[in-house]
Amino acid sequence: MNLTQEAMADLCGISISNYVRIESGPARLISKSLEQIAEAAHVPLETLLAGDQRGSVGDLLSEERALYQHSCTQLTEQYESRIHELQEKVSLQEELIASFRTTISTQSEMIEMLKKQNLEEK
Repeated sequence: MNLTQEAMADLCGISISNYVRIESGPARLISKSLEQIAEAAHVPLETLLAGDQRGSVGDLLSEERALYQHSCTQLTEQYESRIHELQEKVSLQEELIASFRTTISTQSEMIEMLKKQNLEEK
């Protein structure tokens, strides 16, 4: 989650100055604001209630952002690997198709030659 303090304050329904005071620590939170911040940050309320043991809301958001970016990187790597595997399979299938076309062409020529030969023998 890559939100500015202003965007986070807006999501929480509080002023930016109040949000900054909450994020930096000196302001006391009322439960409604705390619930809104937890919801907006996509973290359990208990995590925010842990206070100094877990760090500030800004720290939590940084942790969430890092986890999100890590997940995105992993997914991107998995998808790129899968795309590469599929491209190799497509390439092999294209080679098989080309080989079958050559075989079909050769067999068609042989059939035509046999037909000619059969007609000449009659």
